[in-house]
Amino acid sequence: MLSLCVTLSSPLIEILYLFDSHSYLVCQLVHKGQRKMDWDTLPEWARDYLRSDPRAITFRQPAEALIVAGHKRVENRTMKWRPDTIRDRWVALHAGKKKSDHGTFRPTIEALIDDPPCSVIRAIAHLKDIIPHSESTVAEFGEYATGPYCITIRHLYVLHKPLTGIGGHLNFWKLLPQTVHALAHSIVHHGVTALY
Repeated sequence: MLSLCVTLSSPLIEILYLFDSHSYLVCQLVHKGQRKMDWDTLPEWARDYLRSDPRAITFRQPAEALIVAGHKRVENRTMKWRPDTIRDRWVALHAGKKKSDHGTFRPTIEALIDDPPCSVIRAIAHLKDIIPHSESTVAEFGEYATGPYCITIRHLYVLHKPLTGIGGHLNFWKLLPQTVHALAHSIVHHGVTALY
């Protein structure tokens, strides 16, 4: 494969990315001021994720914080997403700008999580499936599985150096090239912890 390393301004990279979501992978475009990443130094799971249409899911805190801390292994959604977009897929977990009250769980959550950060990516998860809420779902994933649809998590890797100042979008959204590069750099140079 042709390896081409060029330096472009951030806005131009974003325009190219929106035009062709894979062009930056083929040409290995590098965000201004950053070095070209050596993809071979990444763990296999991270290389597969970052080089194949990498996406993220945005959460309202403290939902992301509960997952990153290992207290919650499921994400609840009001609408059922297509199973093929969820099942057996890697995704970055993004904490959005807004926070949620979490109702009756609030006292328990406040005891576990203290002032969780927003606009950050702190973990990459391997999603298992999306399933309807049921008694068996609660039995397997605990009280945080409230549904009506539950996205279950198989594996979770927590970044030792999170990415901050990251804006999010609805549903599954594509990571911009500079975010992909920053994730790869964080994994290679700072490491991750496999939580489960």
